[in-house]
Amino acid sequence: MFVTLRSNLTMKKTVLYILFFLSCLSFQVHAQNADSDSLLQAAKGQNGTEKLETLKKLAYSSQNITDGVRFARLFLSEAQKQQHIEYQSLALGKIANHYSGQFETDSFFITFEPFEKFCFNQKYYKHYFIVVQGYINRQIQRENYALALQKANEVYELAKTSNNDENTGISLRNIATVYKSMSKFDEAIDFQTRSLNILRTMPKPNFHFTDAYLCFAEYYSNLKQNEMVVSYADSMMIAIKEAQQINPDRNYDQEHLITLAFYTSAWSNLGKPDKALNYLTQAEALIAEKGLEHNQYLIDQVAFDYYNQIGNYAKALEYNQRNIDFLVDNKMTLDLGLRLQQRAELYSKKRNFEEATHFYARAIDVNDSIDKARYARQINELRTIYEVDKLKLETEKTALKLRSSRMAAGMLLALALLLVAFVLVVLNNQKKLKEKNRSLYHQISEQKKLLEKSIPETAAPDTTGLVESVSIENNELMESLNALMRNKQAYTEAGITRKAVADMLNTNETYLFEAIKKCYNLTWGEYLNVLRLDHARDMLATPNCDLTIEAVAIDSGFGSRNTFYRLFRERFGLTPVEFRNFACEKKG
Repeated sequence: MFVTLRSNLTMKKTVLYILFFLSCLSFQVHAQNADSDSLLQAAKGQNGTEKLETLKKLAYSSQNITDGVRFARLFLSEAQKQQHIEYQSLALGKIANHYSGQFETDSFFITFEPFEKFCFNQKYYKHYFIVVQGYINRQIQRENYALALQKANEVYELAKTSNNDENTGISLRNIATVYKSMSKFDEAIDFQTRSLNILRTMPKPNFHFTDAYLCFAEYYSNLKQNEMVVSYADSMMIAIKEAQQINPDRNYDQEHLITLAFYTSAWSNLGKPDKALNYLTQAEALIAEKGLEHNQYLIDQVAFDYYNQIGNYAKALEYNQRNIDFLVDNKMTLDLGLRLQQRAELYSKKRNFEEATHFYARAIDVNDSIDKARYARQINELRTIYEVDKLKLETEKTALKLRSSRMAAGMLLALALLLVAFVLVVLNNQKKLKEKNRSLYHQISEQKKLLEKSIPETAAPDTTGLVESVSIENNELMESLNALMRNKQAYTEAGITRKAVADMLNTNETYLFEAIKKCYNLTWGEYLNVLRLDHARDMLATPNCDLTIEAVAIDSGFGSRNTFYRLFRERFGLTPVEFRNFACEKKG
């Protein structure tokens, strides 16, 4: 979770992380240390609402995406079985929420779609106004501001019909968030003020106050009105104390840390370095005391600005390097160019022009790559708008032609006969294609049965090509690898790397790569895809499997729906939909 305290440019790049923190606060359960195994065991002997509550706790107990989604799907399955609308909504929302921080894949959008569809079909919006913030924030992250603003306004119109002050207030805050990301701070302040005025009417404890004050502090920080930043930071501290008195079980350490960061930045900009250092020291002590190391990046930014302003360039370089290391380690390029540029400026101030030149060059390279990606997204968005407009125009032209034309009875009859003939040809071709695919499905099934009889249980991918010259060490390594894949299904993790698996097997990447190549004549990526495709095939052939194709792809470890379809067709000769249809037909 990060907040930007330095410039409008930095704010637009890093604001998303604080948005996700705020949008998920009310969707969390503060029992993150629950024992998953004991909860699973307890659920087996329970029924009704008691079982649903246990599965709900299980779904919220894991912050690991893979386990969290798996538990949430168990929760969803039971809620569907009991036809419980509220718990179905919670489970679908939690599945999407688990993917809300995964910026490099479309998993959030894929899982948000069935959640939104369920809410609208059931006209049940209790959790919709919270989860939809993730959708708006993801569009902001992609710089699709028009789509984000459109969705925010749609949600606001829906909220007005619900006669619920909380939903209306949250929806106004969503609009403010979009304007903030567009650097339109006057509009953002207007909508945030309207939101706060509505949320003030709600009974306490009201965590929306802390969110609103934090947003106001950020707006005025970007407007460089530091006295207002201090004022809203004061309001934030008061709101936190009041909320803790009313609800001592609620944890406000994150909000407290962000407030200290705002204090540090504002007092530093106001020329009060002693006060700024006092709050910076408090912030670093809070991180150490409360275990908030995952927020260290936020304080490192503030500390960099502070030491840079007072002229302590050695300390500023230290914090800047920590910023850069964090961004590189987490593959977050949006902010990296600015941090490299800051480092170049520091070396320039120290008159170390060789280092300054080096880091300026790196900053230019990073920013160029970011700009190219941004321009590509903008071009794609414009192309989409053009195609939609073109389609509308063509539809209107077609409608005009249909209204103005009068077809002769003979022409209509001829057209009907041609259409019937075409349909018969299509049906005949479909029948042949279906028979061909059915034969292919049976071949796949028979090959699987033969493979299961001929290959030991520990085998993973197609090992029929195992060469006789493979060393005993390689065979032992592959047995360990296959056992790991079979028992833990590590291949279902979309981000699993060869290095991570090598570490689990107490070997190195090179040995692992050579062993796979010698045993199966496959690369690491091909080996994973074989396991994932076989896993997906078995899921699609499972009786009563009600997962969507997209969900099967995600559960099998694929981050892209298109990649999954392409690889499945290449391996089995059928699309996943065709394979599932023939599997169901065989069971029927």
